[in-house]
Amino acid sequence: MSVEDNMLTLASKYNLEEGKTQDYYNLHGKWCLTKNGGEKIRIAEGITYTSPVITLGAVSVAYQATFTDKAGNIIHMNGSCRFDGTKNTPEKSHAPEMAWKRMETRGTIKILGLLAQGIYGDDEFDTDFKQGTQPAPQQAVAQTVSPSGQAYVEGEAMNIPPEGTEGWFTNAEKLPQDWANQMGRLCELTRQERSKWEGKLIDNSGLFQKDDGTTWFPSAKYGGFNQIVFDVNTYNGQTKSKAKFAFKIYKIVRETLDTLEQNGSVEISVPNGNGGVQLEQILRHDQQPQLEPQPVAGQGVAPPVQPSPTFTPDDIPF
Repeated sequence: MSVEDNMLTLASKYNLEEGKTQDYYNLHGKWCLTKNGGEKIRIAEGITYTSPVITLGAVSVAYQATFTDKAGNIIHMNGSCRFDGTKNTPEKSHAPEMAWKRMETRGTIKILGLLAQGIYGDDEFDTDFKQGTQPAPQQAVAQTVSPSGQAYVEGEAMNIPPEGTEGWFTNAEKLPQDWANQMGRLCELTRQERSKWEGKLIDNSGLFQKDDGTTWFPSAKYGGFNQIVFDVNTYNGQTKSKAKFAFKIYKIVRETLDTLEQNGSVEISVPNGNGGVQLEQILRHDQQPQLEPQPVAGQGVAPPVQPSPTFTPDDIPF
């Protein structure tokens, strides 16, 4: 199906009205879901999300939350916005609200799966693009998580190397968003926190044997995938980008998750702490052992843990 077919299918299923001030519209060839359209879909599908976690960077802000629908599907999604522009636009003056709305619509689109493939939230596009003065939308600032589990936004570090830099290639700047999509897929497959496996997957995909017999892992130098994408080094007068190395890691991780999805488990190589390698197994959520409630002294069986409350934000007036 084409993106237009997907959009029209959603419109029919959820009674969406076409129009820039309604539920969906076509913006310079891109099919967009508005805030109103997203709300209609969330109500129809019983989509809720946990209280978002905010990450504030020097020039950007991001929110991350876990979305659940009435069928029990779970995905993790973030939304972000830069506020370092020179024009007085909503992105600059209302960056937190813009990031929040991007998170909401991205989560809604992601949980719909293939049915919404190729559709954007209209808040993904910056003011210049909407006004037709810019040929392409602003790339969303990608959020990553370091191996230690500390979330941070790396938008300020995303400096595209000069044209012709060895190792850099066309559209390499889109790798962080592609990576974020794979990390969302990881969370869906395992129903575990992204930080539990992200750094280990990077290490498994980027390791190599050194001459002394020890193994080098990316975590020895890099705090996350985005740092690898935009890393540029000059040695002996030659400047090289690590973007192709990042792309190699991305492809191996994608294949690893394919195996996890198909087989229910996959083994990866991780540091053993002594310069060597050990194997760890990632299990798909339906293959993970179920823990039984543990008795509490003097109280019989412990009650089940209550799920985190969902969060309903105040309405954002644009």
